[in-house]
Amino acid sequence: MPVITYIAKDRGELVPGHVAGGQYQIETELQAFPRRTIANRNDAETLDGTPESWLDSLQREWSVRTDIILAANIDVWREFISSVLNRETFQIAFTGTIANPGPSINVTLVSDSVEEEQLGGVAYQLSFIVKALP
Repeated sequence: MPVITYIAKDRGELVPGHVAGGQYQIETELQAFPRRTIANRNDAETLDGTPESWLDSLQREWSVRTDIILAANIDVWREFISSVLNRETFQIAFTGTIANPGPSINVTLVSDSVEEEQLGGVAYQLSFIVKALP
């Protein structure tokens, strides 16, 4: 079960009992988290027409879609999103539990928005894209 670890920021979404600067974790099921690898490269062509390419870096991204989040738990997710929306670093372990997490990677949000879908007023799903930091 994936585990997300973040540092809470007070941007108007702090959960009662949480404090700004505190480290918190969310253990959740994810519906999907397909990985995409993006090559940052420079392409050119020599005078004789031979193509050349220089690889500058590889970027790893995941499109994350949460499983169903009950309305009673959405406040923690909103705190998480508001805490990392300014591209703050957080960690995600795609396996394990809070008690026994799998290997985690440092990530940041790619976009400036997170999609929150309300499902019948009693549940939610979130979608966002993260990229691995070097």
